[in-house]
Formats: sequence, C-alpha cells, structure tokens
Amino acid sequence: MRLLTFEDAFRVLSERISPLKGRVSIPIESSLNQVLVGDILADDDYPRFDNSSVDGFALGGSEPCEPGQEFTVRETIAAGNEPTRPLMSGDAVRVYTGAPVPLGTWGVVMQEDVRGDLNAPRIQIAEHVATGQNIRPKGSEVVQGEVLLKSGTQLNSGGVALLALAGQASVFVRPDPRVGVVATGDEVIEHRDTPKGAQIRDTSQPMLQAILSRFGAQNVQSARVQDDPIALKRQLLELASQTDLIVVTGGVSVGARDFLPETLQEVGEVHFHGVSMRPGKPLLFGSIGSTFVFGLPGNPASSYVACQLFVRESVRLLRGATASPLLWVQAQLGEDHLPCGREDFVRVALEWREGRLWAEPRYEQASYGLRSLAGCHGIARLSAEVVIGKGELCHVLLTV
Repeated sequence: MRLLTFEDAFRVLSERISPLKGRVSIPIESSLNQVLVGDILADDDYPRFDNSSVDGFALGGSEPCEPGQEFTVRETIAAGNEPTRPLMSGDAVRVYTGAPVPLGTWGVVMQEDVRGDLNAPRIQIAEHVATGQNIRPKGSEVVQGEVLLKSGTQLNSGGVALLALAGQASVFVRPDPRVGVVATGDEVIEHRDTPKGAQIRDTSQPMLQAILSRFGAQNVQSARVQDDPIALKRQLLELASQTDLIVVTGGVSVGARDFLPETLQEVGEVHFHGVSMRPGKPLLFGSIGSTFVFGLPGNPASSYVACQLFVRESVRLLRGATASPLLWVQAQLGEDHLPCGREDFVRVALEWREGRLWAEPRYEQASYGLRSLAGCHGIARLSAEVVIGKGELCHVLLTV
C-alpha cells in the first residue's frame, strides 16, 4: 500500500470531484448552508438614503459645528418618515436611528451631547460635530448592480440577509448529494440489536449518517454487507445507480477478508488507497462511473476522523461550494506529543483558560475509542516528525 501525504490525498480529492449538475429553487428561509447557483446582484443602493446612525439632531450649515452653538429645531423625523424641507444654516431636525437626514445636513449630534431640554424649540450642542458625523451615506455599503453573493457561495445566516436585501423570495442552489452508507463485517449487527458471542453493534453507520446529513447530504441510504465480495459488489453497483457518493466502513485494508479494494477495482476505479495519517491509514477513494466511493476503516475513531477530514469535503465539492467551511483554529496543545512517522489527528476538547485556547486530548485515542468522539470539539493535526511540547501551538479542525 503506497501511502499519500494528507496534502496529496486532499489534492487528488479536489481534482476529481466536481459539482453536481442541475439546480433547484428554494425559499430563502430554507437556504441556510445551501450553495448558490448564479450571482446575486443588488437591486438598489444600501443604505437607500443618507440616514442617521444615532438618536440625535441633524444640524444644518456649511461650517464646523462647535460647542455652545445653538440651532432652531424645525421638525422631528422618525424612521420611515421623510424630511419635509432641506436644512439651512442654524437649523436642526430631531432624528432617530435609521431616519433619513435632510439635504443640507452637516452632521448629526448625539442627543447625549445636547445641553438642556431635548424637546425645546432651540438646542445647544456640547461637543464638536464633524462633517458627515453619525451619518450613514447612501450606497456606502452596496451600490445598485453590485455582486452581493457570488455563485458557489455557501450561505450562512448573513448571506440569507443579503438575499432578503436584494428582494429575493427564492434562490437557485445546487442539489444536495445523495449518499449511501454501507457497513461491512460478519461481526457487525444493527445498533438496535443485542450482540451475541463475538458480535458488535454498528456505531459507525449512524454516526456517519449524522455527520453527512449535517453537511448537506440527502437521501442517506444505509446497507449492511457481510464479508462476501459477491454481495459487496452487488451492493456497490446498486448504490452507484442511485447515489452520488458511497461511504463503506470496514473491509478496506490489506487483510485476507478486506474485499473492498479489489472489488472496487473490478467495478470502477481506485484513485488512492492509503494515507500517511493516524488513525485512518487505510483510507480509500475511488469511483464507479460518476459515483464517488470512500472506503473508511471499520474502527469508529478511524472512520470519524476520515469522514471529518475527507468525506465532508467531498460533500462540499459535490454541492459546488467554492469557499471551504473547514475551519482550522490555533490552540495550545494540552500535553506533549511524540511523532509516530505519520501525521497524528488527535481528538481534543477545546477549553478557554486565562485568555488562551487549549486543546486537551480526550479519553482513549486508539482507533477503537468512542468516548473521545463524544467528548471532542475538534481534531488536532500533529506533525509526523516533530516533537510538540505541552503548551505549543497546533492547528485544530472544528468538528460536529
């Protein structure tokens, strides 16, 4: 088994997978985390008019407004109302946050910087007011016709707000990829069932289904196959006709009963098999026609790490996203790390202590460890060759 580096495996993945074809229209209220097809343009300026950023008084004039200067209040403008007249030198109007300011406004003084009765017909300012102070100029953030969101953007809640700003009731997005998850192994039984003898409950399949659903996979189908190459071949071909992505757990290494590599080579193509990482070394990536296939190790921690690092990225690429949601943060490692010749991906809990973010390894870190999955916030990427001491910085991928 020739091992690829993490970067090389990631590059192969990125070069192979392209967005699914087609598009669907959905209401913008349902568009969170979806990927746009087509640019979204602004249909108006934003702000649409010069408006006040504070509660206060818009001051008229063409010269600096200095402390002690008095102004005559001509009217009050609330948000949603329009000025009835331009301001002349020495004039003022009372304005509230978001209200349009009249033509001729020099600046807006906060009501806290006005002396005396705010409801009096004349006011006196207590602070210098610069030109344009506390005014949000028309078009200062968005100009009509400007690209608000580019095609390929994965929408967050702020992106949904921009869709609303552009008057979009619905939006075109990429279809979510259809994914099938296959668990292999004579010893593996449904997680709902009671094990007998040497049987074990399947923990990987429901875990992977949850991860993939979280990152946008739809119609997640599940199947279970014993260690039988004929049955495995039949299941792969069936799912390849129904899905965009197949994830297989177990049977992926080089043992006598690891049938996935040869079976996939027979019905499709293997793009890489083996990555220099711990856990997850036997990771396999291939395809059957236009359907991509991942083979993940059967141990739950290995399948978890491989899914977070590679499979969720494939879902992102299939959905057409151009800006990766994978978020790496820097944190101080909570214990010494000795290199093992492969990059180590350690499950960690993140803790904020005395102004610093710490990454604390959790529970059993072997490939069979399960409590480390439930107790972690991320995966720390640690060097294959360099000793990392306690308190030194490391990169952590935030996970779900």
